[in-house]
Amino acid sequence: MYRVALICVLLITLTGCADKDNSMVTLSPTQVSQIPKTTPDMPTPQVTPELLPNPTSVEAQSLENIATKDAEKYINALKKEDTQLMSRIMAHAENENTPETMKIIIEGFLLHFDKLTDLNLTYESNEQNEEYFIENFVIIGMKKGEERFVPFQVKYDKNDGITKIQDDRYREPLYDSPLLNHPYIIRNAEGYLQAIRQEDVESLLLHLGLYNVTEEIESDVSEILNRYREQLDLTTTKVIPINYDENRNLFLFDFQDDKERSHSIQVDADTSLIVDDWALGQ
Repeated sequence: MYRVALICVLLITLTGCADKDNSMVTLSPTQVSQIPKTTPDMPTPQVTPELLPNPTSVEAQSLENIATKDAEKYINALKKEDTQLMSRIMAHAENENTPETMKIIIEGFLLHFDKLTDLNLTYESNEQNEEYFIENFVIIGMKKGEERFVPFQVKYDKNDGITKIQDDRYREPLYDSPLLNHPYIIRNAEGYLQAIRQEDVESLLLHLGLYNVTEEIESDVSEILNRYREQLDLTTTKVIPINYDENRNLFLFDFQDDKERSHSIQVDADTSLIVDDWALGQ
């Protein structure tokens, strides 16, 4: 009996301890708010960025194919002598690309080639610099039975990125060729003639690319001005575009007065500087 009673006492004691350990504790609202909250680890949702409409199949084409497409677009407008379309194609470029300017460009091509409709475009090579991807072409045509050519480039700004360049809707090709500079070359020739008329020595020397003026050069300039006054009537002299020499990369002009007296000059297509046989012993 003693053992049974002892066991009962022990069971009662243990039961009491268990009840004490399992009893619920009631917390105040303030205490509840102070309990750190935990959240289960959840996967980060994948956010899909808003995309532009799907680009055309040109995205998969190489720069060569893209440039060929852009070059042909310009050449086709040139063949049609469509000044409005040519202007729109080049509208994003920094140069002045009005329909009136395009008309002068067409006139330059017609000096170099017999028929614009017969022009052909040939791919040559590609290159790049820090700013541009450059695709090189040659425009080929005929002049009085002889084959003539002129270089033609299509350039893409690297800052635009390949995705934009590959997309027809956003691509902004830049075109370059000596004959595309024809309007600005004419202005340079006219500026040189104006400097001669006005006897503007500083401007004349700048057109010739002479920047360090010496007494000897000033003396030579006086002789040049005298020669022009003697040989031409400068009040009626006009600038007549003659041709573009692709072998020497020079634009050829005549200064011609109303008595049909003339003198030939050239303008370097790369530097826009005047090459004049009457100037400074040339």
